[in-house]
Amino acid sequence: SSGTGAKFTAEYSWGQRTELWHGSNYGVVGTTGATALGIRTNLTNRIYITADGKVGINTTTPSKKLDVNGTSNFTGDVFADTLAIESTASIKGNLYYNNLKAQPGARLDVQLIKGLENKEKSNQKNLTSKKAKKV
Repeated sequence: SSGTGAKFTAEYSWGQRTELWHGSNYGVVGTTGATALGIRTNLTNRIYITADGKVGINTTTPSKKLDVNGTSNFTGDVFADTLAIESTASIKGNLYYNNLKAQPGARLDVQLIKGLENKEKSNQKNLTSKKAKKV
């Protein structure tokens, strides 16, 4: 420890470390080198951050900036330039989007949908293609 903070380091090999430390006004958990970081419960990765910054929830191979494997629930407003839905999304709040893309049969449940450009409004949509249909 030095100064106002303490630092704990676990080193696998030279340059490959996981660190936990606290400075004067914030804490850090991270890795050095090109190493991913996993947060686990019951010996299973629940949150996984790749070395290039992609975040996976219930996946260790995220393909997007945020990749969620499982049912997701959002409370509050959701803002998206492009919203891609592969299965089901539930939002308790407003959805604001420019582009909506969906796999055939995908479902979107939301209190109020507001297209940023087209001002489209609905309470629920079954998405059968890239265009949404009102239920």
